[in-house]
Amino acid sequence: AQCNLGAMYAQGLGVDQDYKEARRWYMLSAEKGNADGQYNLALAYAQGLGTCKDVGQAQAWCQKAAAQGQPKAEALLSSLAESGSPKASKQVGEMQALLSASAEVEALSQKARAGDADSMYLLALRYSRGRGVPEDLKEAL
Repeated sequence: AQCNLGAMYAQGLGVDQDYKEARRWYMLSAEKGNADGQYNLALAYAQGLGTCKDVGQAQAWCQKAAAQGQPKAEALLSSLAESGSPKASKQVGEMQALLSASAEVEALSQKARAGDADSMYLLALRYSRGRGVPEDLKEAL
C-alpha cells in the first residue's frame, strides 16, 4: 500500500503531484523489503525526483530490488552501470513511461481481481483519468 501511495504522489493520481512525498512513501515501502518500492526509490534517486540525484543510492536500492526479482531493476542497473544515470533521451524516457504504466496497470488489475481494495481504487483512478489506459468511466466504476 505504501508503494501504491508513492505512485499516486509521483503521478498526481487523486493528490497533487509531489515527488518528495512520493519518495518518502517509496522509502517506507523499500525499507520494509518491498521490491517495487525499492525499484521506485532507486529510480527517484537516479533521476533526482524528490531528492538530490544520487547514483550510489540508486544502485544500492536497485540491487536490492533486482535480488528479489523485480523485472525492471536489472535494466535500470545496466543503465546506471553504463552511464551513471538512466538513459535520458526523450524517446527512451517516453517508451519507459509507457511500459511502466502498462506494467503497473497489469499489476493493479491482477491485484484488483484478487480482491485488493487499494488496487481497485488505484485502477479506478487510472480509468477515470485515462492514465496508462484509455479513459473509461464505466470501467472506473
